[in-house]
Amino acid sequence: MSGTSKLPTPRAWREQRQKEAEAILERLPEIADPEFTLAWDMETSNSGSEEVRHWVIRHDSHVIFREPARQEDYHRFELLARLLRQKYGNRVRDLVPAGSSDVSYYLYGDFLGGLSRVEAARKRNFGQ
Repeated sequence: MSGTSKLPTPRAWREQRQKEAEAILERLPEIADPEFTLAWDMETSNSGSEEVRHWVIRHDSHVIFREPARQEDYHRFELLARLLRQKYGNRVRDLVPAGSSDVSYYLYGDFLGGLSRVEAARKRNFGQ
């Protein structure tokens, strides 16, 4: 970190987070189904010699959201679960993480509370 860099103020941080949430809500497509469940999954591709991972949220076989995946991304799951509930209301019944080892490793990571944070977000937003 350079000597001229400084952390944003709490107000600037909140404003940045709000703008990010608004941008995500705008990107989410309309879904006509009266009730539906969404899947949280991971796509992996190669960029040269490096593997690139993205989180994807699917409605049936359609990807409705994609973003870069990082390790211990349970906080992104919490945010997106809240925004999905905000966008789709009670029509979205659940956001279910895929059962693959890659999803588990990147979503929960080494943080022992990662799984409970994801489950709490599902319960809070979808009653699951």
